[in-house]
Amino acid sequence: MNIGKLKAIFDREFGYISKLNFLMIVYIFVKEAGIHWWYILLIPLFLLWIYIDLKYIMPKEFDYLSRKNPILMDIWKK
Repeated sequence: MNIGKLKAIFDREFGYISKLNFLMIVYIFVKEAGIHWWYILLIPLFLLWIYIDLKYIMPKEFDYLSRKNPILMDIWKK
């Protein structure tokens, strides 16, 4: 097994663990602080951040990463 494959496996697993970690933090926060009506105001901000990420940040990230891939660069040159 090469180091790249191992890194890819660990990155995927850490992604799943981080989702579980987020849910545990939300649970502890709600348990300790309670739920207030103004938390609902955070939902539009979260959705706005998702829109900005998908529309502006993610395409530039993928473009940058794909330009670092020599195989894709050969395909684009043809």
